[in-house]
Amino acid sequence: MRPSPIEASPPREQREESMKQVGLLLVLTLATMPSWGAKKVTVAELKDTLITMHQAKKSDAEVAGVLKQLELSEELTRSTMNSVVADLPGPLSTEQIYVLEASSANLAPPPSDIPGTAAPDAAAQKAMRLKQRSDSRTIPRRLRRAVVCTAARQMPRSVRRFRALMSSSITSIRPIFMWPASMGQKSSQRKRTRPPGA
Repeated sequence: MRPSPIEASPPREQREESMKQVGLLLVLTLATMPSWGAKKVTVAELKDTLITMHQAKKSDAEVAGVLKQLELSEELTRSTMNSVVADLPGPLSTEQIYVLEASSANLAPPPSDIPGTAAPDAAAQKAMRLKQRSDSRTIPRRLRRAVVCTAARQMPRSVRRFRALMSSSITSIRPIFMWPASMGQKSSQRKRTRPPGA
């Protein structure tokens, strides 16, 4: 016996559930589409684009919309970003520049930011380390000699100042601790007193 066409179709709840899943898949696909259509630009091209938009007096929303559609092919360094942010019209475009900077953090920096001189070879590095070691040994010796010579030149002046200070204020100095009178006498000169009741 053959099922009727009405019985062969899935129930209405199943069809609605599958339509929801297809709709969700479509929404997720559309959400990721801007990255598919993003235009890859270098930092120099980004600067040129921003200068052109600044001269055309574009609004903040328009600049932010353009920046959303860009993807950098090299790293936007902090110093470059700070120089670019000054010409942006408002907070939306500034936020998009920060997004571009964060998304390009793992990329290689532009050639203009890479130093022109290469790292020295192993022999040159070893020579630099040896020079640093010898300097670290001789500089303290030189410094000690300089300190001793300076102290020797300053000492007579310091001693004169100290003596002048002490001679002028010696009368005003009171001892903090008073020694008993009997401590200054010799043991044979001390008064011998008997304890009471002895």
